[in-house]
Amino acid sequence: MPALDHPTLADSLRQLASEVRQLAEQQRETTKKITDSIDTLNAQLATLELQAGGPEPSAVSAEKAKRLLGCGRTKVFDLLKSGELQRTEKRHGSRTMITVDSIERAQQQRQPKKRRALKHGPRRASANLRKSIRTLPLSGDPDEPDDDSK
Repeated sequence: MPALDHPTLADSLRQLASEVRQLAEQQRETTKKITDSIDTLNAQLATLELQAGGPEPSAVSAEKAKRLLGCGRTKVFDLLKSGELQRTEKRHGSRTMITVDSIERAQQQRQPKKRRALKHGPRRASANLRKSIRTLPLSGDPDEPDDDSK
């Protein structure tokens, strides 16, 4: 394949790569904002469900406790194991029921953990783009020998 004699093509590719990096960073920031908003809304929704549900229940399911605390299912069971949350004596089938009092105490002791942003966005697209840019033979590139020198 003959070398390309368009220095503006190399500049265009560099500019395109720069724009792709900027878009990837914007996408990571937007994803983090959306994830944080979803976590906050889930916690607010669970609180509102408890308030609107008529008389306050004495216990809720592990799924609802997860939303109230703003954490995952595994963390709820870790808190149960550590004694920070309390299980009810009665079970409803195979459901684990957690006392509302222990959830309220846990809410006061901890804030929902903020998810940290990814250090790197999706690597596949940017890695493929970088590889494509590197493999293009461009005239005037100091790393590439000129075809005239052969």
